[in-house]
Amino acid sequence: MKKQLLTLMLIAFLCNGSFAFNKAINTYSSGYGATSTYPLTGVCAFTLETWFNGSSGTTYARLISFSNYAFEIAGGGGTISIYDGSWRATGVTGMGSGWHHVAVTNDLTNFVVYVDGVQVYTKASVARDFTGQVMNIGHDAKVHTANQRFPGKFDEVRVWNRALSAIEIAIVKTKQALGTESGLVVYYDFNDGTGTNKVSNTHHLTLASSPAIITTNFIDYIKDWGMSYDGTDDRTYLATPITGNNNFTFETQFKTTSTNPSTHSRFISFPSYLCEVAIVNGVIQSYMGSGTWVACSGSGFNDGQWHHLGVTKNGTAVTIYVDGVVVGTRSATLNLSSNMYFGGTSVSTDYFVGTLDEIRIWNIVRTKDEIGLNFNTELAGNETGLVAYWDFNTATGATNISNMVNSGTALTRAGAGGSNNYPQFVDATKNEIATSTNEILSANESVLTVYPNPFTSVITLNIPSVNKVVVMDAAGKAVFSVNNSGSQIDLSSLNAGTYFMNVYSDQAVQTAIVVKQQ
Repeated sequence: MKKQLLTLMLIAFLCNGSFAFNKAINTYSSGYGATSTYPLTGVCAFTLETWFNGSSGTTYARLISFSNYAFEIAGGGGTISIYDGSWRATGVTGMGSGWHHVAVTNDLTNFVVYVDGVQVYTKASVARDFTGQVMNIGHDAKVHTANQRFPGKFDEVRVWNRALSAIEIAIVKTKQALGTESGLVVYYDFNDGTGTNKVSNTHHLTLASSPAIITTNFIDYIKDWGMSYDGTDDRTYLATPITGNNNFTFETQFKTTSTNPSTHSRFISFPSYLCEVAIVNGVIQSYMGSGTWVACSGSGFNDGQWHHLGVTKNGTAVTIYVDGVVVGTRSATLNLSSNMYFGGTSVSTDYFVGTLDEIRIWNIVRTKDEIGLNFNTELAGNETGLVAYWDFNTATGATNISNMVNSGTALTRAGAGGSNNYPQFVDATKNEIATSTNEILSANESVLTVYPNPFTSVITLNIPSVNKVVVMDAAGKAVFSVNNSGSQIDLSSLNAGTYFMNVYSDQAVQTAIVVKQQ
């Protein structure tokens, strides 16, 4: 479990943030891009990936192609196919509208195809020799005929000389890279208006037959969705994810501006008040099977900003976290059964008004560090102990929302009836924090470490001298900054909580997640 968490934390590099100035290539009817050099060499492991937008062209209209048919990815007509000596249909269709991401990995054992971060096709790999093979974008690299052109848009084209893992694919698809990541040999983001390879001074892309560089919005490709509750009758529920007196962890991100002082607006609820966590005019309160409502420390969580709620039960000890910080503890022996509700209850009262996202249910006790280090990180859905997970990023009109954990119970939307009377998908894009990928994927750069962590006052970096340190809170707001510092940074002025520390040196910009204790 710790290894998986570390992997998730390390590969969750965040985008550079200049979404409004993002650019892409539009190949129109005949344009394409071609390298004059050879990105890959010999029979090797690789990962090919790109964002694309378009539906015209035949089935075999090329997204990425190597000369002499070393390897091909086609996406014409809204389908995805690959060529490894023969054409292979992946079974993926319906890619004809909007932006989509495709990635193909080869670890020299299997070819694996991912579409929009989801593994859709696997087959045994065969030897493909890339020696002397140029690469084309939007066109066949050997024979430039009309039925092999893909007249659409491309962005974030990358070639790696290693096979990325499924978790890496799921996360890196939504992030802009720096070009210094380990194994990355080609990276075209088109943001400078050319096909310059951001990795090195070679493998540049020559744009031919009048493609255009267009301004687009990368955030449109990666929009984060959440679930909006109207406070009147909206709720979501699933059947018996946790039963009896077993240990658990419940998590969700939330945003609300409700100021009602008399309504316990439910985040989490079980029938008969078995386990309730609610917000009352910005204060988190809990009710555990008997007794009374108990208020947690802290207030103002109805400020219209995103916050994270975590609830753990370990034996009889129930701990409540907000933004990675403990805000309340209590003792309880529970006997959970029946449905679990988010955003409402089993009866017509005390509904939540606002937005929930990243709903997670675990049958294990997550530690304080695990909660604090991962509440802003998307999951893969296969983490140990995870029994239910919804990131809501696949918007649907269906009443039931599929559990991202394999074979897990679906989440049911409920309301008064009708398409607009149950919880709705809404834009839930969070503030993203500009950072680097060097400490994540680069084997050639030293990884930033900080200690002690958690800390109370002074924190020590493993970098002897830095140009600048910026510390940001969970909402992405800078709360501390210092220039030309040594390896020790005094952060005693910060309040208790979880922070992102960006460390700028001559070598790189690296990020650490740090936890301040009282």
